[in-house]
Amino acid sequence: MGTEKSLIPVLVICACLHSAPIDSYLFPYQKVLSELDSLQASPSGMHWDDIPVDTSAGPGYTVTEAQSYWHIVPALNLRAGSEEELTGENYGLHGDLISDIRLKKLLVRLTLDIDTKYMDDPIYLWKKDRFAAGRIEEAYLHYNWKYGLFRFGRLKRNWGPYIDRSLLLSSNPHTYDAFEWSMHRSYFEFRHLFAYLNHAAGGMYENIDGNAAYNKYFAAHALNFVIQDWATLGIMESILLTRTGFPDFQYVNPFSIYTVTNTNKEGSGNLMWGFHYKVHPFVKQITLLGQIIIDDFQADNEIIADKEPTHWGGDWSASWKNFLPLSLQHALSLNYRYKSKWLYTVHRSGARTGERYLYLGKSLGQPEIDGDYAEITATVLGNNYWMADAGLSFRRSDTNTIYTDWPAADSLNPVGTIGYRKETPLYERENVEKTIDLFVNLRGYFKGYVDIHLSLHNQWIQNENNAATSGWEYNPIVGMMLSLHYSNLILKLPE
Repeated sequence: MGTEKSLIPVLVICACLHSAPIDSYLFPYQKVLSELDSLQASPSGMHWDDIPVDTSAGPGYTVTEAQSYWHIVPALNLRAGSEEELTGENYGLHGDLISDIRLKKLLVRLTLDIDTKYMDDPIYLWKKDRFAAGRIEEAYLHYNWKYGLFRFGRLKRNWGPYIDRSLLLSSNPHTYDAFEWSMHRSYFEFRHLFAYLNHAAGGMYENIDGNAAYNKYFAAHALNFVIQDWATLGIMESILLTRTGFPDFQYVNPFSIYTVTNTNKEGSGNLMWGFHYKVHPFVKQITLLGQIIIDDFQADNEIIADKEPTHWGGDWSASWKNFLPLSLQHALSLNYRYKSKWLYTVHRSGARTGERYLYLGKSLGQPEIDGDYAEITATVLGNNYWMADAGLSFRRSDTNTIYTDWPAADSLNPVGTIGYRKETPLYERENVEKTIDLFVNLRGYFKGYVDIHLSLHNQWIQNENNAATSGWEYNPIVGMMLSLHYSNLILKLPE
């Protein structure tokens, strides 16, 4: 495999040296490594947040033997393309400043995030009266011990088998402060999170986010079973609850079963179930990944309030790596995702108090619902940190969003339920937006200071914005991103 064959396995085991947040200049490289099954951030491979980086292998890093150090990584990204941004321009600037202070097993991280697009983003709720806007995206204290970790603060995270997304607990929303801890052995990993979520104050999402008279809390935990190198099977629960005072300790309790507590009417809230897996069926070159969440379901039709369909979503993929006699690492992958029409939404009374599955206008899971997506992609990872992928995707989107209200109560629907038990399949609905995308992405890193990303999306769209059209319209999108960064600012601290 050339030079990288000896480097990549090191990335899986070197968490003690350096780590990087999900949203950094290294992320595209890390994403490809994860797809090649050569990188995982937690012992079970089901929690992506503080991602290990081997300083001898990651582009732009240098080795340091210091156990205690201060590491600063500034980055500036210029993006341009054929699509207009929220600002009305075809270009934008994004800046990051990552600061890591590590004292042996203790890490303090701060990440400043600045972007020109925030000025015109209705979901960005903070100060906007300068040339750019930003916030502290990550700020946390992290302590590793032999069998787990303790962490307090805010950071981007994805719970599940995918480094870049999750249906249940994802990097999509604005980051929030939480207490998180985990415990693991060779055959399992348990993780628990508890957070207090602010309500939106001002802006177009103030009413959607719920009533500020209620305190908003979020709890989640996951138990993953590891079967050597062949499989990981996990189950997750999360609950978003609102109270006028303190939260229920039955939801603060990491070992409580939220499903029993909630369905037994011991404590109200928006409950989610999640199931995920990673399996190598007989050969290590083939990997099956999947995640399924269930938001709501009805077991019977005993009362009128049972008249609603199951709210659920799924994300499944299969990949086959290094199947050709090439000197470069490569993979072929298939992916299918589905999100039902009312996923993440709640009854109107729950929405008024803030139980909709979002934080400050952004979904805690996926940003969009009511549609599906299929993709086939071929990926190549080159020596000296370049990568390329090409593929074909097909997307269908209907009209519901995470902000859509349930039907109001009337004479036929006196309790204000959705009013039916079975969703109409997407292929039977009218004016569903459909998009075919033939795409190519190229990216390269140069001596740890610069990386360039070029993309081309050949898109054909039918029924754009769910307005009926007679045929398919061609809408190509060209994009470019130039990133300047420096990752060798490492100051050794006294022991």
